[in-house]
Amino acid sequence: MTMRELNGSELAGFIKERQAKQVRALRQAWHINPRLAIVTDVENPVIETYMRLKQRYGADILIDVEIHRVPAGGALEVIQELNNRDDVQGIILQLPISNPEQTEELLESIQEDKDVDGLRKKAIFQAATPTAINWLLAGYGVGLKGKKVAIVGRGRLVGAPLEKMMAKVWCRCDGF
Repeated sequence: MTMRELNGSELAGFIKERQAKQVRALRQAWHINPRLAIVTDVENPVIETYMRLKQRYGADILIDVEIHRVPAGGALEVIQELNNRDDVQGIILQLPISNPEQTEELLESIQEDKDVDGLRKKAIFQAATPTAINWLLAGYGVGLKGKKVAIVGRGRLVGAPLEKMMAKVWCRCDGF
């Protein structure tokens, strides 16, 4: 068996440029200025870094990114307001939130066509990290059809959506 390292940074520039072209096309053809809203109710340096990176990436591909810092328990009202704004095309609930028991309710409150993280039960969009993993595998020509794959963990952000994605398309997946 041959082992090789898959370096995501090699594909990142290509993907970013493709996304920038798609956004420019939206702006030119449809006069849409894409806006992403991120909602958080937690103060945490790691989360702040993630949100800053999302803002920077958005700026690079011409998507306006708003960060909505709300008090604990205030996310539902803000999400409902964002759902009703025509100038907001995407909403991300930055996880984790202060009260994890509300996670499901808050994710499900995001309008289906604005759930760009793909974390609703019946999501239109695919979850970001599993999608990136699939792009990485495809970019390196790694075929998994008929293969067995072990996915460690079934977390909401990566493991569970990756297992669902791979089971549907490529392989037999055993999560643990």
